[in-house]
Amino acid sequence: MKMLMSIKGISAEKAIEIQKHFPTMIELVQTLAGVDEKEGKLIIAQRCSRYGRRKIGNVLSGKIYEVFRP
Repeated sequence: MKMLMSIKGISAEKAIEIQKHFPTMIELVQTLAGVDEKEGKLIIAQRCSRYGRRKIGNVLSGKIYEVFRP
């Protein structure tokens, strides 16, 4: 979770929501490795779209992809 929160724009609330869908960093990295770049930049925004007051947008999803892609 701390690794996610090191990315600008990721709050604790957003990191927890991402962690619900990807319980381990290995699972997150493997998921991002298994898709092409276009889909990879949107996958987190699509999977984590319904939580709390705010959502994880496409731009933030793209930042996560850039940091954690293999």
